[in-house]
Amino acid sequence: MNTYRVMKIVSFPELKIGEEKTGSYSFTIPGFTEDTMTSIKYISKDYHGFEYFEVKHEIIIKDHGIAFGFIDGEPIRLDFSGYKKSFTVKIYLNREFEFAFFSESTPVVRDFIKKIKTDSEMRVKIEEIQLDLNKAASFVEEFRGAWFKGVSTRVSSSALFGADLKNEPLFDQLQLDGANLTSITVPFKNYHFQISTEAGISSAQKIHSIAEELQVITEVKTELIDKIIR
Repeated sequence: MNTYRVMKIVSFPELKIGEEKTGSYSFTIPGFTEDTMTSIKYISKDYHGFEYFEVKHEIIIKDHGIAFGFIDGEPIRLDFSGYKKSFTVKIYLNREFEFAFFSESTPVVRDFIKKIKTDSEMRVKIEEIQLDLNKAASFVEEFRGAWFKGVSTRVSSSALFGADLKNEPLFDQLQLDGANLTSITVPFKNYHFQISTEAGISSAQKIHSIAEELQVITEVKTELIDKIIR
């Protein structure tokens, strides 16, 4: 299934179907200043119960390599230390309950949020959700996976897999030692979902349609994430 992240929406632009709102952002790498663009397009007013927007979001990828191409029909080879790449962030908005699901990879969504927060002209105001996953044990029968960071001075991260991890002594010991629980995998309906501290929802299982995906992750939000937030 796709990866989603739950966001609290304080305000979002009122657009007409097909209308776009665009912002430009400067990014500097050694020797260059390059503009990146972000545009929000209103696709549908009722997309499986959500307003549906597509965000074309450009990011400067800082990397080194060699590019090949043609200028005026002549082959060229150029060394590069960065390049611009466009991504599509899909936003499923519920204005009534003031939340939205953002669907793209975690680094892309993070970059979009970082830029949009500083741009008042885009009229998007988002509040990120941070979860204390230790509270999840009160609302689910078992953990099937758990990821920890800051395990020790020598071990930066650790992962546990199995059944009934909530009652596993090693799970308790990691928490007692001060390791940070950063994500969990829990059974829900007929699926297993990974939930992150940033209110991310993902699964390695295939869900047959986007309509079913949106329905089940809405249930995950209502029956688990909302309870952890309280």
